[in-house]
Amino acid sequence: MDAPIKLRAGPLTMTFTAGGLRDIKVGSHEVVSHIYVAVRDENWGTIPGQLSEVVTDIRADSFEVSFISEHRQGEIDFIWRGRAVGSAAGTLEFIFSGTAMSIFRRNRIGFCVLHPVSLAGVPYTAEHVDGTVSAGAFPTDIAPHQPVRKLRALRHATGHDAEVKLRFEGDTFEMEDQRNWTDASFKTYCTPLAEPYPVTVRLGEQVEQRVALTFSGTVPKEATGTSFSIAVDTQSLVPLPELGLATNEAELSTLQLERLRALNLAYLRVDVDSEGDYEAALEHAAALAEALGARLELALHVGKNPDPELSRLLEHVRILQAPLTRWLVFGKGAKSTPAALLEHARTVLHPLGVPVGGGTDAFFTELNREPPPSHTLDFVAYSLNPQVHAFDDASLVETLPVQGTTVDSARRLAGGKPVAVSPVTLKLRWDPNAAVSPPKDAAPLEQGDPRQQTLFNAAWTLGSIKYLAQHGAASATYFETVGPLGVLDA
Repeated sequence: MDAPIKLRAGPLTMTFTAGGLRDIKVGSHEVVSHIYVAVRDENWGTIPGQLSEVVTDIRADSFEVSFISEHRQGEIDFIWRGRAVGSAAGTLEFIFSGTAMSIFRRNRIGFCVLHPVSLAGVPYTAEHVDGTVSAGAFPTDIAPHQPVRKLRALRHATGHDAEVKLRFEGDTFEMEDQRNWTDASFKTYCTPLAEPYPVTVRLGEQVEQRVALTFSGTVPKEATGTSFSIAVDTQSLVPLPELGLATNEAELSTLQLERLRALNLAYLRVDVDSEGDYEAALEHAAALAEALGARLELALHVGKNPDPELSRLLEHVRILQAPLTRWLVFGKGAKSTPAALLEHARTVLHPLGVPVGGGTDAFFTELNREPPPSHTLDFVAYSLNPQVHAFDDASLVETLPVQGTTVDSARRLAGGKPVAVSPVTLKLRWDPNAAVSPPKDAAPLEQGDPRQQTLFNAAWTLGSIKYLAQHGAASATYFETVGPLGVLDA
């Protein structure tokens, strides 16, 4: 059964879809964004489930839904039975009971509860697994680490004179700030990250968990009428960031060059392994940039001997005489650019008078957890993609405002320095936290998304530019020029 099912539990409304409960609201006020079960492999890949035997008992103010979800991919074969029950009293219970049908390695199996980002700053009371109680608040700034750990229950206000209580059973839970990955939520999930992972799941192993939600208090009054207005604000103008694309090795046709020129690109990004043979790729990128009237953004992946590697690269750039817009400096094997490497790079590369910056070539999370000292860089950089945790169109759209929030946080981490977002891709390029991460040069089709060259992605990209511009990003690099990851087909 693929069609979403509308449900009600007293004052609570929600939608059952894809084996989870979404958009749990009181009136128009969202109290929980999503409750679902995640099966994550040893590389943090999410194994999708196939539903069967969906049985519903839907009444005017209560319901019961049961189903089976099967997750099969590679060595993973996991099946679970779900049962969700909502009462007229405003209570909700979601239970799952799963069995491993094979031996496999996992990082997580269990419930995830997404709290709406609108809760930022709202106080909560947390009950921990040892029975102690603590008070806190959903983070306003993007929290680099878990705001609350060893969680058994969580209670917080929702609207005026009302509160929501969530209880988690079957494992130890904790919360993370998913804005680190541009998700529009805070997530409570099972199996603390402090515990070792991946873990081998035995054939026949059972996993059982329960999440219960209780709403109490006054149901907020809804505004009457359905009228609305749309206005164009012509006063609050902001400058666009410099816009660029990443390059690849494709040879472009005359028509493709004409179409790329029409974009009026400020620069092209080219990635350079300073220990490798990069001369041909760099010359290709320089020729393309000249043909488009653009400069180069050089993303340097530096090895163990930065001084000779950077000096060799600088000499080649001088011979090419290619105009540069900035140096992005990353250390191989480092999630965030080490301070010592940035100091080396500034010493060697500054004679060209081009800004030198660093940060991370991975998620904003890595910058948030290990920010380079602001005095070592001229700007700070990180990459973005909207598909770390969710993959549907609606979830991708919800990430757009959060992109702006990451710019604000990055600028704060860098002491007010400019923010370069590079690159923005529709799909994950690589995962620095995976047990066996795919190489950065994996085949483009493996990194590609069928929505890449659709009107959906055109609208998504426009929204991305909007929020990055409104929050003052200095530059934004998108996708590639042509091919499966490009703005144009090959």
